[in-house]
Amino acid sequence: MKNNQLTGLFPNLVTKLQELGCKVDVSGNKLVQDLPNVEEWLCNSLKNDVKTDMKPLWKAIEAFKAGKEAQLALTTGAVPFHLLQPHGWPTILETLKTTKVEKDNTATKAQELKARIAELRAELGAAEDKLASISDTCKSWEAITKEYDSALLLTEKYEEKEIQLAARINEKLQHSAQENEEVNLTADELSLVFNAIGASQQFIENTAGMTGEDFLLDQNFHFPGISLEDELNACYCKHMLKYKLIPCEHHQNDCKVCACKTSKELSDLLHRQSLPIDSDLLEKHHINGPRILMMGTPSMERLFSVPRDRAREICTTLNRLHKKTLPH
Repeated sequence: MKNNQLTGLFPNLVTKLQELGCKVDVSGNKLVQDLPNVEEWLCNSLKNDVKTDMKPLWKAIEAFKAGKEAQLALTTGAVPFHLLQPHGWPTILETLKTTKVEKDNTATKAQELKARIAELRAELGAAEDKLASISDTCKSWEAITKEYDSALLLTEKYEEKEIQLAARINEKLQHSAQENEEVNLTADELSLVFNAIGASQQFIENTAGMTGEDFLLDQNFHFPGISLEDELNACYCKHMLKYKLIPCEHHQNDCKVCACKTSKELSDLLHRQSLPIDSDLLEKHHINGPRILMMGTPSMERLFSVPRDRAREICTTLNRLHKKTLPH
C-alpha cells in the first residue's frame, strides 16, 4: 500500500475481475448478486444484440409457466407461429448457446482469479479485509443456470414443433394448389394459419373449433367483439385460401399492395398512386396493404373521411394492382 492506495498484484486482479463484468467489493471477500429471472438476466446480457428478436422465447416461457405444451401454446396463439420457417427459433437457440459458452468461460475465469487471490492472501495485508465480492456476473450465472438450461430445452422444443406443424400444413396447402382442390384444414390447422397471418390471440380462441371448410363456407364471417383488424385479417385469409396463395410471402413479393406490411408502406404506395389518405388514420386503425384490400367503398369513406368518389377510386386502383398478380 502506498499513499493509502492499493498497489501490486491484488489491485491488478481486482481490475481484471471488473473488466470481466464483476462487481468487486473488497470488504467481505465474497461474491454477491441479486437473483434475476432468466428473462431479465437475458435482456441485460443481450441488450447490445439488436439482431436477435427474443420475444418468441419470452412468450414461450410465459406459456410454459402457465402449464401450456408447445403445440397448445402455438395453436392458441400464445406463442407466435410462422409457416415457412421457424419463427426465429434457430437464431434464438444459437444466441442462447453462444451466451452460455461466454458466461461459462467468464465464470471459470472468475473462479481461477479467486483461487489466485487466495494464494496471495499472505501478501495482501490490510487489503484482504476490504475484499467483498468477486463477480456479479458469475454469481448471477450460477443462480440462473438451471432456469437457463430450461430455456434452451424450451427453444429446441418450439423449433422442432413449429417445423413439424408448418411442414404438415404446407404439404396440405401445396397439395390443394397442385390438385386445384379446396384445402381441407382441421380446426387446429386453421388456428395455426390464423396465427401465421397475425390474428390476435383472442380471435384465435374465439374461432377455436372452426375447420377450414367451415371458414370458407361462412359468407358472413363475424362475431361480437371482433376488432376491425381481426375482421379484415380473416377476410384476407379467406381470400388468399380461395386463391391457394397461403403462405402469402411469395405473392407479397409480386403484389405491390400486399407487400405493404405497415401503414407507413401503404401510405407511401397511395402517395405514389396520387391517392393519399391521412397517414395518421391509417396508423390509428392499423390498416396495411392486405387489410385495405378487404375494405369496401362505404367503409373506406367512413373510416378515412374521404369523398365517396375518392374512396371508390382508391378501392378500384388497389384491387386492379392486386388482381394483376392473382392466378387466372
